[in-house]
Amino acid sequence: DFSPTTLNRAYGMAWSIGGWLMPMLLARIGRERTGELRQRIADEIDTVFASDYTAELSLHEMITPEAIARYLPKKTGEKYLVTPQKDL
Repeated sequence: DFSPTTLNRAYGMAWSIGGWLMPMLLARIGRERTGELRQRIADEIDTVFASDYTAELSLHEMITPEAIARYLPKKTGEKYLVTPQKDL
């Protein structure tokens, strides 16, 4: 669904279209638990938190007709990582 997302102003300060809830959660759970979560992420960065990408594209590559034809369909299971520093 590519139609515009319509929001009303009744959500309050705790939520937005970006969903920035993490800072409030970390403040609520305290330093010790926050440290545990950070350590878990560090320990599992190559397993649970790993990401696989279909391709890494530079900004220049993103605007080529071939690349656009590949990433525009937004297929399930395909992710493209934009790496602006690539090819510099």
